[in-house]
Amino acid sequence: MAFPVCRSLVDSRVWDAMMSRCGQQPENLPGIIELQGAESALPPYLGGLALLELAVARASTHRDKLPSRVDGLTINPSIELLRTGWNHLCGFLSEGGAPVPAPGDERILVWLHPETLEARAEKALDSDLLALKMIAEDLSPGKVAQEGGIALGAVD
Repeated sequence: MAFPVCRSLVDSRVWDAMMSRCGQQPENLPGIIELQGAESALPPYLGGLALLELAVARASTHRDKLPSRVDGLTINPSIELLRTGWNHLCGFLSEGGAPVPAPGDERILVWLHPETLEARAEKALDSDLLALKMIAEDLSPGKVAQEGGIALGAVD
């Protein structure tokens, strides 16, 4: 796990020192970044970006775990929901460049696409989270609309 985007944003000496502190456990990098950030003048969003790159790498390991066929609506077993303290982190993973991250409470969905087998990451919209909840709890659109006091068309 190389954290290519994070690596591109950090001086090589600082990066090597952080990776050395990780040892054989790259999942420790986000915490190490948080501890080292203030003393090393790292970008303040780097810890959140490391979490995102770690989640993308984990999603990529699910290639053999995706079912070849499903009956009905099913939640992708590779899906992971991240909560970060920064907005716009997903832009770093796209080819078009990223807006400057800004402090904020952003939720990100990371998953392995079942057809292309590519890991994806996108900002989680409220509608995405509602759809996941409906599938996970086997809730009908009518029941959700009734309990939420909203029109059925808003849920369906």
